[in-house]
Amino acid sequence: MISPGVIIEERGEATVLTRTSPTVPAMIGLFHKPDGTRYTTADCFKVSGMADLRRAFPNLMNMQVKIAATGATVEACGHEYGFSAMALEHYFINGGGPCYILPSAGRTDAEFDTSILKFQEISLIAVIDPTDAADVYQDALEGLLNERKGYFAIRHMKTASAAPDVLTAGPQRSLYHPWLYLTHSPWRNDAAIPVMYADSTTQTTLADLKTADPAAYALADAAVKKQILAFTKVPIPPSACVAAAYCKTDRERGIWKAPANIVITNAAPRTRVTDTEQADLND
Repeated sequence: MISPGVIIEERGEATVLTRTSPTVPAMIGLFHKPDGTRYTTADCFKVSGMADLRRAFPNLMNMQVKIAATGATVEACGHEYGFSAMALEHYFINGGGPCYILPSAGRTDAEFDTSILKFQEISLIAVIDPTDAADVYQDALEGLLNERKGYFAIRHMKTASAAPDVLTAGPQRSLYHPWLYLTHSPWRNDAAIPVMYADSTTQTTLADLKTADPAAYALADAAVKKQILAFTKVPIPPSACVAAAYCKTDRERGIWKAPANIVITNAAPRTRVTDTEQADLND
């Protein structure tokens, strides 16, 4: 029997079981708020699982819809398209536990250190940003790692097409290759997608439009799906899923077990590592 005044809402979202781990990573990347603006220095926060992820990022791609007499068009807010949020989803799918998000926008080297030191749980650091700036963020962590405060960093090649190389920066770091193609279903929340009419200042949301004007919604829905479809297979660094492998292994086997020979789901390597390349890296 349901108590009077209590409404239970069912939401059609993927459920991923998230378990705690002795290893808690800090994920560094470009992240957008629901209004399309970037999270910045002061916005470091903890994400405990997929539900938290969807609340923080209701749409994988921040976008707005414009409706004119000729049809509906979609404009993306920012060029990063939520790739860091996508990588974070991949982290949870592959067994990652609670983690901290460290937005990289406008952050200085000292601010990276301050944010990481603020949360004593953090022991693993991964840059999951696929943009060219990722290399700068990785270098910004060198001071903290060189002080050997008990942190370990997961690094990746600067670009998806870069040849594998040996990391010589020092201990407490590990370099992973190659980049990955993610196969995923981008999520969206119509209530968080603004809709504007080209011939007026009226603004609504895609969810409201569905009820108010089904014909216009059909145009907008098709435009949104077309925009999202172009990003169903994108290259991202392997850092997020490697962090998941570390956390899952530490939780299920113990911190003394190396995170090796683990199957990664929902992804495929962007390039194949040859036997010769593998031999050179192992020397």
